[in-house]
Amino acid sequence: ANFVDSELMGKDMRSYSVEELQKVLTDFNIKWVIARKASTKGALNSFSDIVLQEKLIGEYAIYKVSIPTGGFSINGAAQVIAQKNELHVTNSSQQETILKYHYLETLTTKEGFTVEPYDTGYPMPFIKVKNKGQDFTIINNY
Repeated sequence: ANFVDSELMGKDMRSYSVEELQKVLTDFNIKWVIARKASTKGALNSFSDIVLQEKLIGEYAIYKVSIPTGGFSINGAAQVIAQKNELHVTNSSQQETILKYHYLETLTTKEGFTVEPYDTGYPMPFIKVKNKGQDFTIINNY
């Protein structure tokens, strides 16, 4: 998700409803937010039902998302371990697994499964893997 100052996905956070912000946080599995500018802190503080300030370090405020965001898989209970240029996916019982990570044309899997973009309505698509219910590893082959 694109988040700069108090703009989230190209829109001023202060104009978001609670439901809109909750959708973005859930869609992108966002668990923590770090804010520096007063306008950003003010916007986040206005959503105290779903985002709570945990700590202040100098001018930086660290916020914890207090709602469940559902993990990194849209369609199931797949577990994801991210490493440099790799995503290890286990517990995926779906024929196609959709992950809350941005799709790149350079992505492949070690197992040879098809990797495709999955349209979410956001500017960047997520990752869809036709994994036939099997565990897999995505590699960024840039």
